Amino acid sequence: MQFLGLSGAGKTTFSLIECCFNNTHLIDSDLLYKKIYKTSIITLIDNYKEQVFRKLENTLNTVILSNQYPNTLGGGSIKNYTTLKQISSYKIITLTNTHPHSHTPITRIYNNKQLWQEREKEFKFKHTLSIKNEK
Repeated sequence: MQFLGLSGAGKTTFSLIECCFNNTHLIDSDLLYKKIYKTSIITLIDNYKEQVFRKLENTLNTVILSNQYPNTLGGGSIKNYTTLKQISSYKIITLTNTHPHSHTPITRIYNNKQLWQEREKEFKFKHTLSIKNEK
C-alpha cells in the first residue's frame, strides 16, 4: 500500500495507525532521512539546496518502492513524474491530504488515471497561483 500526499498532509500519522491496525511494517521516507542523516529534512534542504535534495529523494524513493512493505514517500514525491510512474505499478494508491479548514486527514483511494488527474490539477493550481503572485 502506498501513502502519498503533500507535505503536512498526515501521511506518517495515518499510515502508522493503518499499519498498527493491520500489524504490518511501514517504511517512511521522512523517518529514514532523520535516521540516516541524523537531522531534519528542512536542515538537509538548507544545507544542500532543494534541487540536490530532490535527487537524493528520488534515489531513496526507488529503493523504497522496490520493497513490498507499505510505505510513505515525502511530500515532494507527488510532483515527481518518475516517482509517480514507479508508483503506478501499485494496485491501490492512497492519496492523503488535509481539508483546508481542518487538520483532519481525508483519505481517498485513486486508480492510476485518477492519480494522474490529481497531479494535473495540483500542477495547474500551483501554476495559476504563481502567475497571480507575479502581477
